[in-house]
Amino acid sequence: MSPPGAEEQASNPDSRSSDPGHKPEASAGKGFWDWASILMPIAVVLVGWQLSGAIELGLKREAHEVAQAKEMRDLIAGLLKAKVKQEDAKSAALTLSAYGTVAVSPLLTVLTDYSDEVRLPAAEAALRALGRSHPDEVCKPVLHIVRNPGGAVPWTAYASAVRLAGNIACPRAKEALTRVRDRLKTADEQSLQHDFLNSANLDIKELQAEVEQSLQSLERAQ
Repeated sequence: MSPPGAEEQASNPDSRSSDPGHKPEASAGKGFWDWASILMPIAVVLVGWQLSGAIELGLKREAHEVAQAKEMRDLIAGLLKAKVKQEDAKSAALTLSAYGTVAVSPLLTVLTDYSDEVRLPAAEAALRALGRSHPDEVCKPVLHIVRNPGGAVPWTAYASAVRLAGNIACPRAKEALTRVRDRLKTADEQSLQHDFLNSANLDIKELQAEVEQSLQSLERAQ
């Protein structure tokens, strides 16, 4: 025989909720939202930290690039100043080469536009050092000079480019230097003077010797 009220409770399930001893079942979604409410602030903090770190890193990189540009500018100014001493010019050019490929263009400008007995050897030494670590970046403009002797490049700067092509063992330098050697052998002096319009006191024999020496360097490098 059922206890009193049992049938009423069975026929009315909602009546169980009024039982003080009854524990309602937990909602299936309640645990998820509890975790979400805990993890959401942590995620926001982590994202904010990442963004803050990226911004800080970008600012530091920009500040470093600005400082680097200033240092390079000062080195170039020192290299081009009037009556620069040979050891100072060499030190400035080699320090400039430590900045990597960004130094190729200013060093080539010094080589071709300020090719005196002080700055030319300093720029050549720096480009040679750069060429050992970055041959492609140095060889491309150097071979352009070798293939195009005319224009505003003095013959002394041209001879420097010839030496660099051999010292760095630039790809395709052999072909370019062979053409120069043949030109120097077959052309008359007047034609060669025309090739080096901006070159006073062109020394054809010295230039021939530089070309031969670079070709020999390329042969040894193979």
